[in-house]
Amino acid sequence: MSRKEVGGYNNDLAWRINRIQHYLGIPLTEFSEGLDPNWVKQQLNAEEQAGEEVHAEELELRYEEDQDRSWNDSETSESEDPEYAQLREEEKEDLLNSLKEEEW
Repeated sequence: MSRKEVGGYNNDLAWRINRIQHYLGIPLTEFSEGLDPNWVKQQLNAEEQAGEEVHAEELELRYEEDQDRSWNDSETSESEDPEYAQLREEEKEDLLNSLKEEEW
């Protein structure tokens, strides 16, 4: 019975294997599931420069945050429908005008 059948993919084990490979100077294993290999390399280089060991739990949280951040960035960078953009601008102007009127 494989680890995948028992409890799912183990990022902790993958991280420890990649860390050992990194410090031995051998190519990192690219696991079929889990963390992006390029991201793992960046984190290992950062860990090495900082001189502090990063635990797998913290690494997974960082990875999830980075994924969320990149997903949100890609969502906002898509081109917006011009009519929707104009409507949004008009709503902003209306809101500003109503706030100005309340102040006076």
